Amino acid sequence: MSATASENRHTTPGHRVIAQVGGVHAAAALAGGSSKSVYRWLQPVDKGGGGGLIPVPAQRRMVENAQARGLALGFGDFAPQAGEVIL
Repeated sequence: MSATASENRHTTPGHRVIAQVGGVHAAAALAGGSSKSVYRWLQPVDKGGGGGLIPVPAQRRMVENAQARGLALGFGDFAPQAGEVIL
């Protein structure tokens, strides 16, 4: 049974990955940026945000830093899954 957006706990790929790594502050630390930047990823595109997608440069830094810390995070984790939306 596939999940719909309303059944999915994480509405966007960004929400899911941020939860997976331990929250906004942990995601910011892995990305080498600020919490404000992480919140911006989750804002709708029409409001200047990332639409729930994490930018590729941040993905690269997050994966590299996660691997260095022994955390399981790969590039496939950033792809949208069934039931997730782009804002």
